[in-house]
This record gives sequence, structure tokens and C-alpha cells, in this order.
Amino acid sequence: MVVEESPSVIIEAEANNNNTENDQLPEEFLLALGKEGEEKEEFGDPIRPELALRWTKIMAEGLDCGNQEDQTSFINNKETVKLEGPTAEPSTTISASSQWAISTELVQETASSRSTSPDQTRPGQTSPSNQIQAQALPLKNQVHAGRLKYYLNNWLQITNDPVVLGWLQGYDIPFRELPPSHDTEPQHWPKTEKEIISSEIKKLVALGAISECSYCADQFTSPIFLVPKPNGSFRFILNLKKLNQYIDTEHFKLEDIRTACKLMSKNCYMASIDLKEAYFSVPISANSKKFLRFKYDGLLYEFNALPYGLCTAPFVFTKLLKPVSTYLRNNNIILTCYLDDSLYFNNCQLQCSKDIHIACKLLQDLGFIINLEKSVLTPSQTCKYLGFILNSTDLTLSVPQQKQIAILDRIKFFKQISTCKIREFSQLLGTLNSICPAVPYGWLYTKVLERQKYLALLKSNDNYELTMSISQVIKSELKWWQYNIYKSNPIKQYNFLLEIHTDASTTGWGAVCSHRKASGSWSRSEQDHHINYLELKAALLGLQCFTKDIYNCEILIRIDNTTAVAYVNKMGGVQFPHLNNITREIWQWCENRNIWIFASYINTKDNFEADKESRKINIEWELSQKAYRQITERFGTPEVDLFASRTNKKCTKFVSWKCDPEAFTRIPSPAPPAYPGCRAAISQALIRRGTPHSALDVMLNSLSTNTFKQYDSPLKLWWLFCREHSLDTYQASIPYILNFLTKCYQNGASYGTINTTRSALSLLMGPKIGSDDRLKRFIKGIFRSRPPMPKYDRTWDPGIVLNHLAECYPNEEVTLEKLTRKLVTILALTTGHRVQTLSMIKISNMKFSDSGVEIYIPDIIKTSRRGSTQPMFHLKAFIQKKEICPVNTIKSYIDRTSSIRKSTDKLILTSKKPYKNASTQTISRWIKLTLKEAGIDVTIFTAHSTRHASTSAANRSGLSIDVIRKAAGWSQNSAIFARHYNRPINQDPTQFSSAICNTVIDT
Repeated sequence: MVVEESPSVIIEAEANNNNTENDQLPEEFLLALGKEGEEKEEFGDPIRPELALRWTKIMAEGLDCGNQEDQTSFINNKETVKLEGPTAEPSTTISASSQWAISTELVQETASSRSTSPDQTRPGQTSPSNQIQAQALPLKNQVHAGRLKYYLNNWLQITNDPVVLGWLQGYDIPFRELPPSHDTEPQHWPKTEKEIISSEIKKLVALGAISECSYCADQFTSPIFLVPKPNGSFRFILNLKKLNQYIDTEHFKLEDIRTACKLMSKNCYMASIDLKEAYFSVPISANSKKFLRFKYDGLLYEFNALPYGLCTAPFVFTKLLKPVSTYLRNNNIILTCYLDDSLYFNNCQLQCSKDIHIACKLLQDLGFIINLEKSVLTPSQTCKYLGFILNSTDLTLSVPQQKQIAILDRIKFFKQISTCKIREFSQLLGTLNSICPAVPYGWLYTKVLERQKYLALLKSNDNYELTMSISQVIKSELKWWQYNIYKSNPIKQYNFLLEIHTDASTTGWGAVCSHRKASGSWSRSEQDHHINYLELKAALLGLQCFTKDIYNCEILIRIDNTTAVAYVNKMGGVQFPHLNNITREIWQWCENRNIWIFASYINTKDNFEADKESRKINIEWELSQKAYRQITERFGTPEVDLFASRTNKKCTKFVSWKCDPEAFTRIPSPAPPAYPGCRAAISQALIRRGTPHSALDVMLNSLSTNTFKQYDSPLKLWWLFCREHSLDTYQASIPYILNFLTKCYQNGASYGTINTTRSALSLLMGPKIGSDDRLKRFIKGIFRSRPPMPKYDRTWDPGIVLNHLAECYPNEEVTLEKLTRKLVTILALTTGHRVQTLSMIKISNMKFSDSGVEIYIPDIIKTSRRGSTQPMFHLKAFIQKKEICPVNTIKSYIDRTSSIRKSTDKLILTSKKPYKNASTQTISRWIKLTLKEAGIDVTIFTAHSTRHASTSAANRSGLSIDVIRKAAGWSQNSAIFARHYNRPINQDPTQFSSAICNTVIDT
């Protein structure tokens, strides 16, 4: 039954009427509800027994519709049903129909979500899980403004802070000294704006946030203005700038988007709650209302609730919500709270839903109203919070698309104009600053704009209404924003790949990274700079020395200068352009490599290694400028200085004898060490690029044994090449690499061999090898000059080999060697897998049944991929011809070898003493020998050709391509089978000529 209430019904409330013992319910009302049910269990403190017993029956059987008229009459009768609560002021009483729509919806959601709970609260029973119990208040008639004071009893259950409890009953503004009486000048508004203000004032009156008042001698009136909201509406603001001068403020910490980023974990779920008109829920004491007044249209108004614009309002609301967030966190709920916005995290979607429900219930019980339009109550892995999009799947922070479009429109506008008001430019700059947390390197490209604004205000004597010019410098910075606002900023994990210590002295600079060191002296022009500049320059030079070949990582820089640390972490500054410029160089170096750096202060005595490097006495000879001029006049200008440093170089491109940040390359040591082997060479390369020793073995495990074998030969050739040309094997330039690859090509290397060589060199020298345009062009030329050819353009018929193997029967009578060769050949043909896979078959991973055998391969093989399952062979018994049945052959082989197995679990053993696990080379030799005996040309076909023959035969028989791919270990999207393995049977090449000759016979 649905009962609609009349909006005009206003129920009187009394705060102290909670006695139910002497107040008996009318007999007619109880009869309307129906007969009493039987109480089978004892619960907690009961409500009225006569209601509890009837409610049990109603919950089980439903409400008796025959008494509908009687029930309705009692519900609509204010005399018989008296709901009681705190008395509201008559001037602030509002409609009952619209006040608690949100609460009703959440209560319904709560009821539905707990309907199947085993701990469901029954009539007359107090829920043991709810420590916060809502008061039985007539919530429908309570006004919005100052409503928290009606819920004081509930607040007492989560906090005993006297300050918080005092504010709930009415906030007293903490004046440093009482302000003198102040009266504002009358404000004049355009017609359209006046209509909006009038509308907003009516809304505030309806909420109870403001009310008309009478003049008093010591009142303080302030001007008013409107601030547009993102949804197109306006927020009414009381301009309390003058009043705030008399108020004591406290320093406090606010949680913000940075807190949310720290709490967000990989693939977690998030939901958010927004409180409706949150400030207005805090009451203002009667003594303070006279200071929060304004005049409009000949009337005097005062605020009854906490207004926007009061300098202490954020502190008050943050402190009020502190016990709320503490209570939730004590109940294992992860959240962050920024004023009236809160964000909740949980790795489980269902648990996140429960957390958000508990939070909503608590906030409502404390008197807050949930804003359903802005809240996101359904957990998701992407969530909008504080104007940003948090994505836990990618662990990124981004700007919402609608906001991006709006900002881009403003940027395009400013790029088209030549002048604007300083206030307008400041608004754009403020917007760009606000989105910097979500745009990679965004802070870096606001400093020049901040500098231009700073200079404009100096020139205008801080008058924001004067104009400033939009220079090309500004437009250049705005262009960067135009192309980068779409990027998402990864959440920083602070897992540093390198730790670089840098230091500067008046004579030189030093940098240390692990066991590597670099140092140098200052040039004449650099020596004149302040030590703050030199410290930043040392940080730049250290980065350039140790991160030339490093990309996509985070790096820690340790500096013993606090100014340098601040400039690096803030990506520059406004006051000192020379410091900002060098900081900009540092970050642009990082931006080009997608590196994120963090500067940390280190005490000078702990930074002794870098300090020692910076104080080295480096006496360098330099060719005099006069002599250099005479040389160039006679011989021309050289392109490269073959022995120099950054301070004495004569050419832009130079070669250094030591680690130099600006050098084209280094002069290597005259005697490179002997080739240490593939694994050791790659290990040394990883260590040089900053890999910690603890992670080295794990990283090397990413390469298979076969990969090490494949890379060993080209790396050995590279070592010999470097020895011949006196090159550093780990830091050779691209021209030398091209010379080496050209030599390999001239010696007959195929496209595949050269590509493998390039991959091996990339492991030694970093990703620059794979990304260099010159090397890409060279490899493409090799492909066109010497394109890769398939190993086979035809294959053989497996039936020929199987017929040959059928002659080796019965299995019990043939020799162990022949039985072994028969087994490996049949397995190679019936599985379609490589010899490597066959060598890994274990008896313990075999499961026999009446229909056949299943063989599981848990070991990593060549076709193993992340996200894919390991191969499983399903071999069916071939009863039509037992001579070649794979299941029968396996069983016979296991029986024959049971006496020689000892402790080995591998299926395939060597056929001669000492018996041991057969290697891939041995199995290949056995298969090749069997093919030769069957009449297959082994000068063309190897053991691996069984994979071609079996898969091609399966395709010719009409078997599905997907089945072939799955059986042979290819992915569903793989084109390997079609490109390399699907081959026709080798046929007589004379058939064409014979067919032509046969035409004579036909005629």
C-alpha cells in the first residue's frame, strides 16, 4: 500500500517527548494494523510490544488490504499519529514532500541490500552491528541550514571533542578583536544579474541559510557576488574580505588529490560521496550572525549557517569531518576527504559497495544530506574526484574531457589576441595550474607564464584591471599546453632506477652513480654564477652523464643545496630567471626520455664522494684561439674535435677521453677485455645502465637458454670488431655499428642473422639501437636486398614414414634403439611440436585412459607466452592400426625402460649405457635417421620438418585451422602456419612435360 502525504502537512516537533510507557496507542489504530503475531524469540530492547508483535506478522504475511481505509485515515490524522522531534522555527519550516527524498531512496537501497542478511534486525531488536543509532526524529520537517545541531546525540557517539560539539550547537567566529560597525555602499546590478541574485536569495531563504533581520548598532554588512558553478548554476558568495581581517585563522592540513593518488592501488575500485550544501548544515551562533549580514533590494539579511567566504569555514568543516573519517577508518574503510567530497577505495567491488553504504548511513545519521547527482555510489575502476579522473587500471590521473575542451577553447582565444586584462590572464593561468597534477611536466610550462604575469603586475602596480601584452613567449608556452593537455599523468611509484649524487664547488662539478663517477671544471662564463646555479648545473651534467641511454623510469637525485632541491621539485621558479632556465633544461632533458626525477636533500658530509669529484684539480690544456684561427684559415673548419672536453672543445661535436655529458663519444681504453660470454656481457650491460645487482638474475631470466645461444655468436663477432677498432663494446656510436653490420652483410649474413645481431647489440647498448632512424633504414635495405626465404617450399608425406615405422612391430621384439626412434618420430608427427617440447615430457605428467593419453608440459618452451596456457597433448589410441598407435608405442616404451630408469622422470632416455635423459640434439638425430630410412631426402629436410609435414597433412585432410594452431602451440591469431608450415607434398617435377607429351597420345 502506498500512502501519499499532502505537502501542506506540517508536523509539530518537541525535543524532549520520548516517553512511551504512559502514552498508550489508540485501540482503533492497533485494530487497523491487524491481529498480533506470536513472538517466538527474545531480542534486544523492544519498542512498543503491541507494535512489535503486529510488525512481525506484517513482515511475514503483508499488510491487510481490507483495513486500507482505516489505516489511511490514521496516517493522515495529526491528532492520532503524533511524530515528535526538535522544534523548528516557524519561519524556516519547509515542505515535507521534498525534504527527504534522498534519505528515503537510500533507506530503500539499504533495505534491499540487507534483505537476505542473516543478521537482519527484526522488530523490537537493536542491531548489534550499528553503533550509531539514528534518533527517532521527524526528519521531514527539519530545515537544511544548521541542521547538524539536531543530531547532537548521534555525534556524541563518535566524538567527545568539546570544540566540535560546541560548533555543532552554533559556531562562534573567533575574532582577534571585534570589528567596528561597517555598512556597505549600495550595490547596483544589471537586470539579468539581479534576477539571478533574487532567485538565489529565495533559495537561501527556503533553505534557512539566511533570513531577514532588523538593524542593530554593531552590525557588519558585506557586499555579495555570484560565482558560476560547472553545471551552469551560481553560488551565492558573501564577500567577507574586510571582516576576515579581524579573524584569527589556524594553520591546518587539507587532504587533496595527492592523498587520493597515494591511496589508489592497482585495479582497485572507487566510489565518491558529495554532501549537499555542506557549509549550510553548520549553524552559526546568535552572537555571530550580526557580522554576517548583507543588504539587497532595500532589505537586510543575515546568515544563520556557515557562509562561503568566511576565512575559517574550510578549517571548521575539516575539523567537523575529522571524527567522521576517523570512525570510518577505524572500521577498516579506506577513504580520503576534502571538505564535502570524500573518495572510498577497496580492492573488492562488493566490499567497496558495502563501505559506501556504511558511509552514507553514518553521514545521514549525523545530519548531512547526500548529493546523489554529484556522488558516484557505484564502485568503478575510474572515478571523477576533485575535477580529475582517477584510473586504477592504468594508475593514471587525467583531466576530464569536457574540461579539456573548455581549456583548449580558452588557449585558442589567447593565442589569437595581442592584449588582455591581467585578471583574465590570471584566470587562465590559475586554470592551468589547477590541472598540472594530471598533465605530465605541466608545472614546467607554467613558470614562464607566471613570470610574465609577475612582470605585468609590477608594471601596473598590482592593478589586475590593466592590460598586458600576449607575447610570442606566452603563445609558445600555450602551444605546448595545446598539444599535451590530452595526456594522462602516471601515478608516481617512487621506485627509483638510479640514485645520482651531485655536488658543485667554485672550481668544478662532480657526480656519482653507483660505482661510476664523473667530474669536470667550470668554464670561464660558468665560474661567475652563484653557487645555487652551479648546483643545478651539476645536477644537469650528472643526469646527462648517466642517463643518455635510459628511458621511462624514475630517478633520485641527491643534492646538498636546499635551493636547488626546491627548484628541481617545483620545476622552476618565478623570481630568478637564470635558475628557472637551468631547471627547465633539466626537466626538458627528462621529458625527452620520459624520465621523472625527484630531488632529495643530503648533508654535505654524507655527500663526500660527489664533493670530492667536484674539487678535483683538473688542469686541461687548450689550443689557443689565435692558433685555432690560423689552422682553420689554412685547412678549413673541422667537424669534430677528437680529443677534448666540454670546457676546451673547439667544435660542437667532440670526443672525450673520460665521461663527459656533452661528448659525441668517448675514447675507449686501448685494450678491451676478452669476450666474457653472452650472459656475462649482457649482465655487465645491465649493470652499466643502473640495474641493481639484486634484480639482475630476475632480469636475465627473461631470456631463454636458446636466446643466449643465439646471441652468443654475433656478440663474439662484435667483441672482435671493437678490439680491432679500439671501441668501447658498450658505448659505440651508430656509425661504427653500421660498419659492423655492413661487414656481416658482406660476409653473407642473411636478413634474419643481421636482425638477430641488432637485437643482441640493443641488449648491450640500450634502446637507442632499435629506435635510431639510420639503423632502421639499413635493416629495411637488407630486407629488400636479401629478403628472407622459407626453409622449405614443399614437404613430404607423413604416410611414407608411418608405413616404414609400422614395420617395426611388435614393439616387444624390436631393439630398444629402434623402439626409441619409432617413439620420438611418432610423437613428433602426432603432436606437431618441436623436439624441445618432446624432450620435456615426463611420465608423472601423463594421464592414461581407455581412449588414449593426455600429456601436460609445465616447463617453459619456445611457444610459451604470458597470458597463455601451457601445452597439453591429447593422443587418441589408433586401434585401426596398432603398429603406429602413439598410445600403444608409449606404453611399450615405458615397460621396456622401467628397469633402467632409476630415479629419472623424463620419458625419453638414451638407448645405450649409461642411460640418461635424451637431449634435443640426440632426439633430432634419431628422427633424421628414421626419415632417411623411410626414403626422405635428409639433405633437404631436417628433424624439424616433421612439424611442417604433420601440420600440412592435417590441413589437407580438412582439419580446422584453429585445431591445428592449438595442437601445434600457435596462438589463434598466428600467421606462422600459413606463412611457413603449410606446404604441398613433394611431387615429380617431370609431370608437366609428361602431360604435354601425353597430348600426342590423346590425339
